[in-house]
Amino acid sequence: MNNIIEKANAYFDSKKDEMLDLLIKLVNMKSVAEPSLNPDYPMGKDVLKVLNFMLDKGEKEGFVIKDYDHYVGGIGLRNLDFKETISLVGHLDVVPAIGEWKYEAYNATIDHGCVIGRGASDDKSAAVIGFYILKCLKELNIQTKHNIALLLGTCEEIVVRKDQIFLNEVTAEIFPIGILCLLSFPKQIHHKRCCGDGALLAILGGNQSVLLFITPHFATEALQLLIDEDGSVIKVHAFPL
Repeated sequence: MNNIIEKANAYFDSKKDEMLDLLIKLVNMKSVAEPSLNPDYPMGKDVLKVLNFMLDKGEKEGFVIKDYDHYVGGIGLRNLDFKETISLVGHLDVVPAIGEWKYEAYNATIDHGCVIGRGASDDKSAAVIGFYILKCLKELNIQTKHNIALLLGTCEEIVVRKDQIFLNEVTAEIFPIGILCLLSFPKQIHHKRCCGDGALLAILGGNQSVLLFITPHFATEALQLLIDEDGSVIKVHAFPL
């Protein structure tokens, strides 16, 4: 296990520039959800563009991809059969950039070691982490008991929450384990199983959903939960934020 984590740490260190480049590209893509009656882009053309961008990247990396009616995109390590899948969940839509901004909202700026721009922390950084966890598992040939998938929603920030309805229905029925990548996002889906804002928490679940709230600083910790010695999540981990 320690050897795998060391390799994972080295992998993420080697991919920092790539991860930063992907985050900047995502931030620079305006993706405010704008509900439409057109089924070809139900949350608007901007959100669909960024969703297609991530799905295209997933396909080029050799992952299994699926577009769920343009509301949710799935990127699977081996498949998208959720009966044996641990899912990392995030969203690509952002709230409108209103008010005065010191930096341009959709032109990412790096200042004092931080990426500044609309969606940088909520939630495009989580999408980047999830994507590179998949890449790490694939490129290092790390074998996991469960399949791993990344699910990306397109309408978390607005009242029309079909992505959350989709995730709620799927996780309630057939997910053995669910990992959610934004601290506030899962509260609206699994409010009965959520911890407070002060901790990052993984909960033992057996055949029930296991929720993990992660921030951009916890890629390796999240990965460690996926590759425990027997290939399953068997421990409770809590990290102060």
